[in-house]
Amino acid sequence: MTELAKKFIGKKCIIYSLNDNQITGVIKEVSDGALLIENDGNLQAVNLDFIVRIREHQLLLLKCLNNIYQNSLYSIHQAFSLNQTLAGINDNLDY
Repeated sequence: MTELAKKFIGKKCIIYSLNDNQITGVIKEVSDGALLIENDGNLQAVNLDFIVRIREHQLLLLKCLNNIYQNSLYSIHQAFSLNQTLAGINDNLDY
């Protein structure tokens, strides 16, 4: 687990322990028996023997992608509404 955990150094991660606790923070250091994690400026050491999973935290990325998607849908809706409005105006014009 030590060598695998080293791949996450410098990344914000969610660390899952045996008793279903989750710790979120940036992995600063990995030693033979522990992780050093920073969260909100606080450091804590976590025993590697109790860690069952380390996952890179991607919530921020997902939120950004979701915002882009929602804005795209809103823009498409606006364009469709504008098109409908212009079509209605065009139908009422006398040439």
